[in-house]
Amino acid sequence: MSSYKAPVDEIDFALRTWAKLPALLNPSAIPDSCDAETISAVLNGAGRFAAEVLAPLDVVGHRDGCELRPDGSVRTPNGWKDAYAQFVAAEWNTVNFPAHVGGQGLPSPVAIAVAEMFEGANLAFSLALMPFAGVVALLDRFGTDDQKGRYLAPLVSGRWSATLAMTESHAGTDIGALRMSASPLTNGFGLRGQKVFISYGAHDLNENILHFVLARDPAGRPGAKGLSLYLVPKRLVNPDGSLGELNDVRCIAVERKMGIHGSPTTTLVFGAKDSAWGELLGDPCKGLDHMFVVLNRARLNIGVFGLASAERAWQIANAYANERVQGLDAAGRPCVIARHPDVRRMLLEMQTGVDAMRAVCYYAAGLLERSQRDDAPEKQHQWRRRLDLLTPVVKGWVTEFAYETAGTGVQVAGGAGYMDESPASRCLLEARVHTIYEGTTGVQAMDLTLRKVAKDGGKAAAELLDEMGSIWPIAARAARLDGNLADIKDALSMLAAATDWIVGHAASKPAAVQAVGVHYLMMWGYALGAWLMTTAAQEQPARAARANFFLRHRLPRVQMHWRVIEHGADAAADGLVQDSS
Repeated sequence: MSSYKAPVDEIDFALRTWAKLPALLNPSAIPDSCDAETISAVLNGAGRFAAEVLAPLDVVGHRDGCELRPDGSVRTPNGWKDAYAQFVAAEWNTVNFPAHVGGQGLPSPVAIAVAEMFEGANLAFSLALMPFAGVVALLDRFGTDDQKGRYLAPLVSGRWSATLAMTESHAGTDIGALRMSASPLTNGFGLRGQKVFISYGAHDLNENILHFVLARDPAGRPGAKGLSLYLVPKRLVNPDGSLGELNDVRCIAVERKMGIHGSPTTTLVFGAKDSAWGELLGDPCKGLDHMFVVLNRARLNIGVFGLASAERAWQIANAYANERVQGLDAAGRPCVIARHPDVRRMLLEMQTGVDAMRAVCYYAAGLLERSQRDDAPEKQHQWRRRLDLLTPVVKGWVTEFAYETAGTGVQVAGGAGYMDESPASRCLLEARVHTIYEGTTGVQAMDLTLRKVAKDGGKAAAELLDEMGSIWPIAARAARLDGNLADIKDALSMLAAATDWIVGHAASKPAAVQAVGVHYLMMWGYALGAWLMTTAAQEQPARAARANFFLRHRLPRVQMHWRVIEHGADAAADGLVQDSS
């Protein structure tokens, strides 16, 4: 089965077509602008690094995993440290950052493109890199001048790494139930408690780790409003920036997971001996509010993780199907399985699914950029509202569809795909976690239905539906996809009806809305993917054929999900679940 090949051409198309990158490459939008030639060099360089440095280590990480040593330190898989050193030396870590903090100042869609390639090549390694952009944004926005002076440069340079330490075993998604405490000291705060599921909470890649920790403020307010955000370094930092002694933070476990074995998912004890020293970041009791600066971006990033896993699964399945000789073709000759009609169907489902996922992710990336850089404040607000609407769709639909796509990849390979050494099975195991990171699909659905749609009376959704309705039929005719116009019209009509249903029942039947919220989220994903693929189909005949397949094989799912919402909401809300006791 094949190794990873960075899909540079597909990503370049996505940047131009769905992120609308050329419109962002002007001095008024990007003060430190870069031209198309520079971006092409970045994409090709990232593609080479992904394929040549990261991809060969993927199987090593899966096979060897990480080791927790008796002193609480963690050994990463062979080759990890050297790959990270090369990553920092090539300054790939600075792609995410604005120029004023020492980054390259590239548009967000380009940073997302680079991330997609690294994640596709080696997901477990890439998890070490995910928090960087978010924590730098947190420090830049809420840090004091002293905190920025001590912490920003080491993070931006890659000399240090960072974690977002939020989850506690008893609380899970219920952030308001967190118990970790912070007590005032003469020079900061003493933190005591335990955090779980912390990616790269301990490792040997660089010299220090800065933990961004949610803990209960000394003011003692209950619930989420009583949480503050604290900076807790693994090694204390002297006034001159040099590293001092170890802080009272200890790793007590590296979790045994289904997949991503090369990524140390840790349990950390803060205050194992006395208390871990930390300092407040931002305002007291505003920790969760501050965290939302990074959480929404993190959800977009996880959507891209799903896309990357689906792309890798598609590459593996396509290569295998074109190498594996089995059975006879229509003329009675031995043939590769890619020539069997059902296998062709599965490969097309995977390929066009990746197309749709990439379209949705890069469309959202373009919205993110415009919400930050558009010259007109009212347009920034418009792009932000649309991005807020679509963020749970990107996180929820893309990751669910990616897991389905990875499962199809195992089916293409048959029994060989189910073996532990198969990269197809590795993709499936890794893709499963994307639906859980940063809130499960059900959590994303609640955010979409109750906060994003019902809260504004469906205005943002209606605005996007109007735009889709005005563009989609025209694009279908231009791409000679006229035969799909009835299906397109039906999909828009059902999505509008579902939106009205959500708005109409959110107050009177919130349980019913929550029970079918995932179906509404999935409707949006399939409709958006089909819309964006159709608008791009007129550029290349092959894309028209792929769009036509998606419209015929995937857009009908919108109707299925609408029927569940329309007729099955009460049954789901009122249904009986057997009591295990």
